[in-house]
Amino acid sequence: MVTHTVSTPSGYVNDSTEYFINELEKFVSNHENLANNQNVIEALNELKQACTEKPKIIDWLAHRVNSTAPRASLTKEQLELLMALMMFRSSSTYTAIPNVVKRLGAISMHDDAAKINSNAKEETGDKSHEPHPNLLYKNFRLLSETLSPHCQAQGETTDMQYLNPASYQMARYIYRLRKTESNPAFGNNEGDFEKFKAASRGKLFPACTQEDFKTAVYICNLAPPGIADYHNEVLKRTEGCDEYGSGRAIRDPNDAFSLVVSVLELAVREASSVDEPGRYSYIGSYGEIAKQYLSYVRKKVDDGYFLSREATGRVRDDIMKWSDNHNDAVTGKAQGWEASAEEGHAKDACEVALSKTELAIEQGLSPDKFAAALHEVTELCRARLEFWNMGIERLESLGRQKHVRLPGLQVKGSRWKMSGGFF
Repeated sequence: MVTHTVSTPSGYVNDSTEYFINELEKFVSNHENLANNQNVIEALNELKQACTEKPKIIDWLAHRVNSTAPRASLTKEQLELLMALMMFRSSSTYTAIPNVVKRLGAISMHDDAAKINSNAKEETGDKSHEPHPNLLYKNFRLLSETLSPHCQAQGETTDMQYLNPASYQMARYIYRLRKTESNPAFGNNEGDFEKFKAASRGKLFPACTQEDFKTAVYICNLAPPGIADYHNEVLKRTEGCDEYGSGRAIRDPNDAFSLVVSVLELAVREASSVDEPGRYSYIGSYGEIAKQYLSYVRKKVDDGYFLSREATGRVRDDIMKWSDNHNDAVTGKAQGWEASAEEGHAKDACEVALSKTELAIEQGLSPDKFAAALHEVTELCRARLEFWNMGIERLESLGRQKHVRLPGLQVKGSRWKMSGGFF
């Protein structure tokens, strides 16, 4: 019998990711046909290695919070891009979770669907939960309203630009038109809004205005050209959909391979998003940046009056809700988990992923197909890393240009440290 060696890289990005990888290794070792398959072992080692790599955004943001140098201050354009990057990255999660629920429900695995859906309620909302995407959009609006007066005091003539649901979807579609129509300048001409409406006829968007279109074009020109590609890559590999294609390739809901890719990818995604002391995900990292601007919440933008202490507190709370709800330990413990709600999501996703993979193996998924599924998950991990690499390159470029700088981050005496973190 040939024995293949599973490598043991050091330094997983957080404990939740290490827990998932350990459970996955046990799963492989408990199946002789998997443990003795060279392709499986290579694919597993490849995924393990990817789970030790953190995105550049973690250190980039940590440096700006921990440093008292002038470079700790972001420019207006850098913060506008940073906010856009948060939504372009997070939107893939807000799509992935309900899609897994849909896939499980479509093949009558209702208990598993309900378990993931219970977690999804906190992400995408229900009648008693404000959707996490809305909390993030609210964060954008309030930060922009808070900091725009400081930009105008330095001679800036326009308010900070931020995405809302309409402008975000329009931005993604503008990228699609620029790619598929081979017109990289689409959106820059006054008549392009009418062209956009004609090109998108038959498509459904949130209610949108010409101002939303202008914001979408601004963000498209500010951000790197490939900012929307990661979301599309997730759709292609887990759902068989291609935003840039001429149609949709609907996968068979009973297809074992694509379901295994979807549930394993969600397990890695949820584990890597857990914030731990000293090891933040991109969510906790952005939350710490937002926290540094809270002291500037002083005036109403529209009339210049100082906010009351109570109103100031509400605005500050709303700015922090997205990252705070992500790390809500009270909700987590109320549902029987040991720590934050996000850590509970990760353990549930791990359990569902391995149980469905077990069933797929029992029903004939071959070792080579399982290895191919692991490879797909690894490719999506790498796509997330590349998304942040691309974002950092553009953030650095903007920082070298002569733009209006925002007030310096309140870093004096900060004890915030981010030695780890993930996607």
